[in-house]
Amino acid sequence: MTTQVSFKIVSLLPSATEIIDCLGLTDALVGRSHECDYPSLVRDLPVCTTARLDSTRSSSQIDQDVQNLLLQALSIYNIELQTLQKLQPTHIVTQDQCDVCAVNFATVEFSSIRENSPEEENKRTTTKTTEEELEPTRTNHYRRRKNPTPQGGTQKGATIELI
Repeated sequence: MTTQVSFKIVSLLPSATEIIDCLGLTDALVGRSHECDYPSLVRDLPVCTTARLDSTRSSSQIDQDVQNLLLQALSIYNIELQTLQKLQPTHIVTQDQCDVCAVNFATVEFSSIRENSPEEENKRTTTKTTEEELEPTRTNHYRRRKNPTPQGGTQKGATIELI
């Protein structure tokens, strides 16, 4: 007996959206970042992020804005929490290499904690091989999953895992 798994993926990284498309999982995408625009059909998906920067400013002004946000320990991006709550993704794909390039793991994790009830735990797990350690541009994939109970059921809520 084969169990059909139904993915609901939100991609917060344009290159990851393209990889998801190449893997034939475009139909599983339910949301995207404000920067994801390829393949063109993802433009119709709900947007789950916004930038805290004004992209119409000059390069030097944007650089100064980025530096100010980083000095305040703020993310450059906002997650649209209500949109994520409506979408209920099984997987959120982002990266954890650069806080300027895309929504980082800490922001996704914080949003997930706010989305779930206080007793629910969010965790980050990773298994790195030597190749992964040496790969500077590795994209991290996160998946939300139900918390299993000893009786084989699931508790309310989800965890986030780095896979």
